[in-house]
Amino acid sequence: MTANSLGLIGAHHIGITVPDLDQAIAFFRDVLGLEALVHSAPDQVNIGYVTTHLGAEEGSRLVRLAILPCLGANVELLEYTKPGGLGAAPAPSNNGATHLALSVKDAAAAARYLRDRGVMVLEGPSEVEDGDLAGLRWVYFRTPWGTTVELVEGTANLGYARRTRARLWDASQPSN
Repeated sequence: MTANSLGLIGAHHIGITVPDLDQAIAFFRDVLGLEALVHSAPDQVNIGYVTTHLGAEEGSRLVRLAILPCLGANVELLEYTKPGGLGAAPAPSNNGATHLALSVKDAAAAARYLRDRGVMVLEGPSEVEDGDLAGLRWVYFRTPWGTTVELVEGTANLGYARRTRARLWDASQPSN
């Protein structure tokens, strides 16, 4: 099945489980400038279906959620509880770990902005010098609860563009 036969028209949202929804909303608002438009209280979430419909672990309970528009896709923040607690965010190298990648105009300026606000920014920005990703600049940071977020600059005309006319989606390119 291809994306066309599936009827795929775009990315709708990226879901991130957070230990404290209020803390996550505040971080995304105060640091990243994203506002939560959708709020779902516990009585609005169908708690009985989180195992069968969402694939959550037995005994898990979806407490509440919020959805924030983010220029190209939405970010859905989900607060769960489960027996034994949620545990730490998985390391990026663990199976099933994910990260949110955000397009920025200038990765170095964005990293400075985050560092000035006390956000844990990892080493970088770095730039890929050869291969399919040649020209890409990126840097990772961590949210207060441990989710990995990547800032990406320069996805137009990367190295792969020399061998194909197809292009990756790029927020800075209006034709995408």
